Amino acid sequence: MAFWDERPRFGANCMNDEPPSLDYLKAARGEGVRWIRLAWDKWKGSGRDFLLGNADRYEGLAPGDVEILRAALDRAQAAGLKVVVVPLSLPGMRWRQNNGGAFDGRIWRDKAWWEQAARYWRDLAACLKGHPALVAYNLVNEPAPEAGTGLEEDAPPGRMKAWYGGVRGTARDLPAFSQRLAAAYLEDVLSALDARRSHWAFYSFREPYDGFDYELGTRKLPWGYWKAQAEGRSWPLERGANPVFHPISRRLKKGE
Repeated sequence: MAFWDERPRFGANCMNDEPPSLDYLKAARGEGVRWIRLAWDKWKGSGRDFLLGNADRYEGLAPGDVEILRAALDRAQAAGLKVVVVPLSLPGMRWRQNNGGAFDGRIWRDKAWWEQAARYWRDLAACLKGHPALVAYNLVNEPAPEAGTGLEEDAPPGRMKAWYGGVRGTARDLPAFSQRLAAAYLEDVLSALDARRSHWAFYSFREPYDGFDYELGTRKLPWGYWKAQAEGRSWPLERGANPVFHPISRRLKKGE
């Protein structure tokens, strides 16, 4: 988004007990804050968990809570602030402070919660789509798939790398989880186009610019790739099937 491209942007967390007032947001803008990271999990909603309804079983966004959230974004826009939305709770991952101080790691033990989280984010993206204050989604706050497995937070890098390699493909696979959530957005967009029988094109197919190469998934590119780019050399990339590219590839093959 152009907001992030122009120059460094400085923001602040907004995780208050109530939706931020216009005066609060104007005060932040007056201090030079340009964007806020807005979390709503302390707000009083119509269900057990604000907006989510119930982290134990997601059945759709709470309509009244949606209006409260959109009104907060409206006030941010009026104050000249942009917003990054960040739910602290997801289905199967209730925020510790709303869970009696206990860590809720169900989402890292059973991929069934991944599907509920993907639906939640798909619904949230749809209801906020096009809002002028919105500049980013923070998909998961402080993910801790290693919690309770014996891996220390300050474990040596080699031990961490070995642990993450050992859980690849399981419910504790954080990169795969991130890909699943990102794919939910893309599926939502393409489904809307399908319903309208629209023509579409994706950006891009194996261009030198890697930022929108869906065949790469969401994995970080190796340091050697960036070094080769700086030196004007080519670097072979591992492209292939992944959850992000699947909504596109499935439709391409179907339309042959």
